[in-house]
This record gives sequence, structure tokens and C-alpha cells, in this order.
Amino acid sequence: MSKTSVVIGAGIAGLASAIRLATKGYKTIILEKNSYLGGKISEHRIDGFRWDMGPSLFTLPEILENLFTFSGANLSDYLTYEKLDLVTKYFYPDGVIINGYGNPTEFANEIEVKTKDKKEAVLKYLKNSETKYNLTKKVFLESSLNDVSTYISKEALYAYVQTYKLDAFKTLHQYNTLNFIDTKTIQLFDRFATYNGSSPFETPATLSIIPHLEHNLGAYYPQGGMYSIIKALEKRCLELNVEILLDSKVEKLSGNKVIYNGDKEISFDFLINNTDITQKNSILGPLAKNYELSNSAIIFYWAVDEEIPILELHNILFSANYLKEFHQLNYERRLPDDPTIYLYASNKINNNDAPQGKTNLFAMINYPSNEIFNDEDIDKARTIIIDKILSTLNIHIGNKILYEHISHPRDLESRTGANRGALYGFASNDKFSAFRRPSNYSKSNNVYNAGGTVHPGGGIPLCLLSADIATRKIPNNQ
Repeated sequence: MSKTSVVIGAGIAGLASAIRLATKGYKTIILEKNSYLGGKISEHRIDGFRWDMGPSLFTLPEILENLFTFSGANLSDYLTYEKLDLVTKYFYPDGVIINGYGNPTEFANEIEVKTKDKKEAVLKYLKNSETKYNLTKKVFLESSLNDVSTYISKEALYAYVQTYKLDAFKTLHQYNTLNFIDTKTIQLFDRFATYNGSSPFETPATLSIIPHLEHNLGAYYPQGGMYSIIKALEKRCLELNVEILLDSKVEKLSGNKVIYNGDKEISFDFLINNTDITQKNSILGPLAKNYELSNSAIIFYWAVDEEIPILELHNILFSANYLKEFHQLNYERRLPDDPTIYLYASNKINNNDAPQGKTNLFAMINYPSNEIFNDEDIDKARTIIIDKILSTLNIHIGNKILYEHISHPRDLESRTGANRGALYGFASNDKFSAFRRPSNYSKSNNVYNAGGTVHPGGGIPLCLLSADIATRKIPNNQ
């Protein structure tokens, strides 16, 4: 007997869930409120320029490969990607530049040349990062924390006796100051806390696993940009006869029915919720607990009327005082006076993303996920970024911006459903954050959760894993 599964939300976790459910034999329907797929992974095009509007770093491609293998396909037939030799270029206020090479030895040598730290210290740090990742991967990333079997598995039992290696009782900043002596190196490794919208001065040192992904395993760039990942997933969905209904806003659940666009309804046997579970008007009702949300961002998408040779694909312009920056973000809840700036220029790899002699610049600063957004901060942020590009790179782009598109917390909430514009759902600013993330299993019968606001967390790899966890207990449709 044919059964129906419904997926609410066509973010990357929703699309991955639909592929898994269709592979299991279900008639699968995706309901997406927007007129496009991808959620936070979207793109913007105008006058020969193209920008990735959301995530810009691609790691752990094997998770995506596993999804396609599960569905009976080869990822290489849908998507190609290349490994980055240089992952991130770091610019400091005093003029020092550190190249974050993907090769750990090259990266360690670079830090030894540019700072007071020795390459042996960097290699030891990355080795410890690998150890933490291997200890946490199976138990905390690939399994449900609501299954007893997770805690009695051989991987869990091994992890228990190695718990001290996770450094969960130190902050990331404390851990980094114990491993390095140069403030530049410390700030570089502190930055990885921002990968899930947290503060290095509060988040546990367990997050030091993240450098392992970039400098041991490697970072990648998909041909055609990040949105090509969504296109690949869409193509596989259609091949599996997944029905995709765009412009379909879900109003509520009523028993085993989804009510959308006013009075339309679909009955389901199983449902995957890929919407922001932190929203007060979540279709599953309000959360029982109050959670600290991750930071948001202000992002400028600029069409710049010149090439910028000094930039690489990923670039960081560091603030002079990281502690002050995060204090203003997390405690004063305001635009920092001197924010760290992330610059992403995909035309460095994909020439089709900007006309010849021009640059498609993505300029982002962290910003609090506030209830009320201060519109005046857009102008302040623009000025800060342009001035910092001038002081750090000696490039004045203010009069060379041909076109500007802006994203901010209110826009992110409207466009992606992210509560208060929080980029990663919940912050990870204490050692128990991972255990307190909402479950992939809902209290409602046959309703499951996937996406960046539930276990195991935000970002492309974790969202893909959430889809695997959420659909794992759903039996094959016989």
C-alpha cells in the first residue's frame, strides 16, 4: 500500500530528507513557502554578477556523496567540486597576512614564519582536533541523542574513557591560549567559534574540532557555486518523483494533515519538519525551554567595478580587539565598533560570477539576532566595512560599487524563517549545548525534525546528517 511522506521546507535538510524518503518507497511531497528551493542556500543574480547568499564553505563532501549513494546514484553525475589549496586568507590590522593553507604542514609553516608560534604547536593542535572529531563523530554527530542505543554503543563506551580529550570544561579561547603564545594565532583559531554563531570566550573548546575539517580533511568549492548543491539535490528529487510545491506556506498541522495556503490540505503517514523550530509560531508549537540564539549578520552583496588581486576566495579582516568585539555582540547586543569582516569573492574561482575586470564581493559582519533591528546600523556597517577595506587592503571601493544588495536579521527571518535572523539556530556557548538541542524526533506521532535548529546543528554537513537521523527510524514502505 502506497504511503505518503510530507517535507515542510526545502532547505538542504528538507531536500535530503525527501531523497531518503522517496528512496524508501514513499510518495513524497515537499511544501516550500518561497518561490525557490534551498532555504539559506540561495543565490542572487543581476547584470552578469552572481552571489551565493548563504553558506560559502563546503566541507565533508562525503556526507553528500553518501546521500546520493543511498538513493542509488553517484554524486559525480550531479555535482563536481575542487579542493582548495588556500582555504582562507587572514588580514590583521598591523599589515600581517597569514595564508590558511589546506595542507596542514604548509599551514603550520606559514604560522611559524608569520608569528611567534612554532609549526610543531600547530601540527599538535590539528592532531588533537582530529582526535576530538573522531571521538565525537559517531556518537554526537551521526546518531540521535534520544536513543538509548547511542549511549551504549562501542563508540560511546570508548568516548567515555576519552572524555578528557574533548576539553569541554575550557572555553575555546582558554584552550587556544594554552596551545599558542602569539595573539595572532590565538585569534585565528578563536575565529572557528563563529562557524556556528558562538563566541570563542564562551563556547567549549570541543569546537576546536572545526580546524580539522579545513586543514586536515580539506575545504572545497563546488563548480557553479554553492547553489549548485541545491540544484543537484533538486535534480535527484525529481528523478525520484518527489513532488515539489513552491509558494506553499504551511499554516498548521491537524492530526495527520498539513494545512497550507489557507485551506489546502495533504494527509501524511510521516512528516519531516525542516522549518525553524525556535520560532514562537512554529508549526509544532512553542519550545518548552528558552534557548540562546546564535548571532546573525549584516551582509552586503556588492558588484565592484574592478578586480581585487589581493583577495582570495575566502578572506578575513580581523578586528583589533576580539574580546571587545564579542562583548559588544553578545552582551551589549549591538553593532561592534570594529567588527571582523568576512569577504567572499567567488569569481576568484568561477569566472562566470562577475564580468571581466570586476568582482562580486560578499562582505559580512556578525550582528546580534535581535527582536528589533536598527536600520541605522546598515549605513554604519557599510561605512565601517568600506573604511576597513581601505585601511587594511589599501583599496577604496566606496566609489566603485555598481550595485548593492543587503541582507540583515529582519531580511533573513522573512526570507528563510530564521528566528530573529539567527544564522545557526541555537548558540553553543556552554558545554551542554549539544545535549540540549531539540531532538530530531517530535512528540507528535510520525513527525520528525531536520535542519540547522535541531540536532546535530547548523551548517551544510550537520544539516545533511540531521536528515539522515530524522529519516532513519522511518521504515521502508513495503
